[in-house]
Amino acid sequence: MNFTYLLRIVPLLGLLTAGACAERPMSGVLLPVRDSVEGTSRVLILVASTRQRSEDAAQMFGGGRAGHVSYASVTVSIPPDSARKAGDVQWPRTLPGDPRRDFVTLATNYLDKPGFEAAIAANAKQTKRSRVVVFVHGFNNRFDDTVYRFAQIVHDAKAPVIPVLFAWPSRGQVALRAYTYDKESATFSRDAFDDLLDDLSRHRNVTESTCWRIRWETGSRWKRCAAGQCGQSGATTS
Repeated sequence: MNFTYLLRIVPLLGLLTAGACAERPMSGVLLPVRDSVEGTSRVLILVASTRQRSEDAAQMFGGGRAGHVSYASVTVSIPPDSARKAGDVQWPRTLPGDPRRDFVTLATNYLDKPGFEAAIAANAKQTKRSRVVVFVHGFNNRFDDTVYRFAQIVHDAKAPVIPVLFAWPSRGQVALRAYTYDKESATFSRDAFDDLLDDLSRHRNVTESTCWRIRWETGSRWKRCAAGQCGQSGATTS
């Protein structure tokens, strides 16, 4: 991957962990809004997750551990550049959010594995892109936190990639017991992460896959990702 492109990406990634420690935004933002506003941008995030599905459609996934991998897609609307500061996620103050000034969700879908693979193919065909970025979030992250932040990073970096989020079960809480739970959840999710990278390496529409992650996980392909050996190619940041 182009080195200049990576230099543009790396400083933005630290915002994900910084945001997790800041004031927690309201939940429920993943419930799609009906309005679409001219001048906004759309970012499609494809998801592979070891989190349990939530019964609340406005959350999609909670912090519990699932016995299998689930797949999904989330389309995020980002306000016009004139209405926001690059690097910031502008969370709605009230629901539903206003797409003229807020990040809002336009569509959510649960997918099966063939549907996930078909979504990658459709995205590649529509955007003429064949590079996939797999993002692995850090501790203390709700699902919606991670989706919006990843969409912001991809948009602001003008990244010519197909974004895939690997969402493992995090409590999304600042507490010692939650930290222990998150650490165990990361270990729990390693095999599923390996399988995702293997699947992407075999996907006929993917020529390159890169990992972005917060460097704290250990073992298996977590280490390979840190060493720059994620899928066909890899990158990471501290």
